[in-house]
Formats: sequence, C-alpha cells, structure tokens
Amino acid sequence: MEAVPPASYENRPPPGSARTLPYLQLFIVCFSAEIREYCLTEYFNASCPGPSDVILMTSAVYGRMRLGRCIRGDYNLGCSNDVISLFDAQCSGRKSCDVSVRTLVDIRPCQRDFASYLEASYICITGKSGDNQ
Repeated sequence: MEAVPPASYENRPPPGSARTLPYLQLFIVCFSAEIREYCLTEYFNASCPGPSDVILMTSAVYGRMRLGRCIRGDYNLGCSNDVISLFDAQCSGRKSCDVSVRTLVDIRPCQRDFASYLEASYICITGKSGDNQ
C-alpha cells in the first residue's frame, strides 16, 4: 500500500461512504502537572499568571493514599475518593481559586478516626476566564 500525504486526504470520502465529508484535524496535547499534597488544615491554592490563562484541574483525590507530609503512620492507607468534579466546578476555567481541604471531611473515604488529605494538580491553559478575577 502506498503512503498518501495528508494533503491528499482533504477531498477523499471516508471508507465505505459514497459522499465526501470533511476530515477532522485532531491535535493531541500532552501535559505533565505536578501532584501536590494538601493536609487537612491547608488550602488548595491555584492561580495562572498569564493574562488569558485559566486553570484546568488534572487530578484531585481525597483520602489516605500513602505515607508523606500529611500522613506519618502507616495504618489505614489506600482508601480514597476521586473529587475532581468538585474541583472542576470550583477551579477549572478560572484565573485563581482557593479551596479549604477541611470542606472535604464529610466525604469520609476512610475510617472515621483517621485524617485524610488531598492530592491535586492543575495546569494553566490559554482560554477565556469563567469569572471576573
């Protein structure tokens, strides 16, 4: 089979189709966001410096995932809940946001007597802000 340059695809019908449809150009962007720990008494603070940059949450998990800065004892580890939808609603599309980790305590992904923490990450993307900040 002969390789066909991308420009020649523009007016070709899709396989099995008799009509001509425009082809979709797909751009895939890879990103790497640093995941940070936020202890129960701390705030998750996110902000984007560029004039047209906004926050895009990439992860948010609340629980006792592993030993670290917020969890010192190795008991009751491995319990967590994905809370990305909560952080998307409060942060994604905005220039900045501040969320108290303490607001997550009612989620209780682990046994009641064990404190949990937040692991979260975000990136800044160019876009239109959803707030007036």
